[in-house]
Amino acid sequence: MAISKVIFNGDTLMDVTGDSVAANNLLSGESATGANGQKVAGSIVNRGAANSTINACTTYAIQAGYWDAGTCTGQQLDGNAVASQVYYGKTFYNNTSAKVTG
Repeated sequence: MAISKVIFNGDTLMDVTGDSVAANNLLSGESATGANGQKVAGSIVNRGAANSTINACTTYAIQAGYWDAGTCTGQQLDGNAVASQVYYGKTFYNNTSAKVTG
């Protein structure tokens, strides 16, 4: 039987009975004591920083785990069309990412 509460001379020195830690909210390699007094080993993968450059019209899938920071940058499209060259009512995004309507 695990110990989840320590009382000495009438004083509560430690009480984890209300703790809610679980393996799926603790980083892998870390541990804590659960409300039942049992050791809880973390299971969240630490993926570090997410850094990626993606092509236009693609998706970057974010895997489960802990991400501490990072950037995901979409490549800039290099087009040279102007509104007068696009069908009336049709749209496109120019090099400054502004939406242009023909």
